Amino acid sequence: MRVAGLALLAPAAAGADFFYPSPFQFAAQLQHFDTEPQNPQGKGRVTVQRAGVRLFENSDARLQPGLRLGYARLSDPALPALSGMQPQGFYAAPSLRGLLWNSPRLTVSLTGGYLYQRLDDDEGGQSLRVEWEQAQLEGNAQWRIGSQVSLLVGAVYSHLSSTETAEGPLSFKVKRQAGPQLGGRYGLEFSVGGGQVGALLHDHLERGVELYFQRQF
Repeated sequence: MRVAGLALLAPAAAGADFFYPSPFQFAAQLQHFDTEPQNPQGKGRVTVQRAGVRLFENSDARLQPGLRLGYARLSDPALPALSGMQPQGFYAAPSLRGLLWNSPRLTVSLTGGYLYQRLDDDEGGQSLRVEWEQAQLEGNAQWRIGSQVSLLVGAVYSHLSSTETAEGPLSFKVKRQAGPQLGGRYGLEFSVGGGQVGALLHDHLERGVELYFQRQF
């Protein structure tokens, strides 16, 4: 069993220096997602926009810690009494990526992560705070179909919970959940100017689009 495990990890270790030649992998990300967390009154659509950065540390050929940080904004049409409010704030998401296979044509990885998001708004004495927690497991494959283009395919299993607290003329505390749910994401990545530009379509707990620019440092 031990020999078989070492054999499975050998392709990732052998190819890691080729695909991750620098200590760090950095990306700037833009995301626009819809999701439908559920409360006791039923489901309600929530829109989340994020702009931030992602960093992976590549010194280990097989296990690579990562961190995402950035700005987030939320709109919640399911709360008509607060329809004019758009709480804003930050998100932070540590993760751990494992390379399962790494070759000149194909890279396969498994990434687990946790995201915390806290957003606030205050208008005319009415305040709203949204605290959002999300756990996610991703299996991703990158198939290089040419020297400058890669096809990206992934499976995403995730669960989220949020707490919305309003104080002022309207006061309440609502807890919501969504998932666990299994879905996918699909996209293309292009090599441009020493880095990579990618576009992803997400179709899982969060449905929407993501754009990123990535480089090794």
